[in-house]
Amino acid sequence: MRYALTASLIAFISAGAFYYSSLQPKALELVQIPHTWIENVAIRSNGDLLMTTIGEGKVYSFSPNSTPAEPRAIFKVEGVNALSGIAENDTMNLSLLKFDGDKVSVSTVFQKSKYGPVNGILALPRHRHIILAADAERGEILRIDTTTGHVEVAIKDKALAPVSGGPFPVGVNGIKIFNDYLYFTNTAHQSFNRVKIDDMGNKLGDFEVLAKLEKGSPYAPDDFAMDLNGNAYVVYWQDRVVKITRGGK
Repeated sequence: MRYALTASLIAFISAGAFYYSSLQPKALELVQIPHTWIENVAIRSNGDLLMTTIGEGKVYSFSPNSTPAEPRAIFKVEGVNALSGIAENDTMNLSLLKFDGDKVSVSTVFQKSKYGPVNGILALPRHRHIILAADAERGEILRIDTTTGHVEVAIKDKALAPVSGGPFPVGVNGIKIFNDYLYFTNTAHQSFNRVKIDDMGNKLGDFEVLAKLEKGSPYAPDDFAMDLNGNAYVVYWQDRVVKITRGGK
């Protein structure tokens, strides 16, 4: 994780390749929040965006269709200065947001877990109350039941782990599910990967490396989004958004 004085959310109209060309992607700045680091973004069913932050423990929301877009802090988790899987003292707390119209409530699923901190997080498509979370330090995919607070390791493998002494001390980072595959970035390995899973998130097949940067590259994959065709749009620190097709191109 890295901090910045100003964070802005950029909407990419078309995806750029991982090189410079005459055809450059176009981007539109939707919103800017001074002195704030935006860590992660989620899209609600109504199209509004939710943004977690590092440094102040707040979640912001805004409609990308509003002109001008006006982000508002919808809640702050007291005693926490960073959201999206970051906790102090090697513990991890998990909170659940519930929306009832414009009302937002927060409930604690569990506190002070021995696991974590986590980064990427998602709900299982066929079991929405169960989430998978990426433990970037231990190289594990955790399975968490939000109704009971039970946490267990779903997948553990060196393909998920960080590299000892490497330039990026973070292993598995962003995670997404598409067509029964768990797609993930490994920041330390500088790779984009996938593995076949069952409906509970258990590993069924071998790990596949779809894209990997050359050794010594200064770039590192972080979070990503996927479109309906299975193409991934991966954010590479510091200043790249890379489109990776289902075939790894």
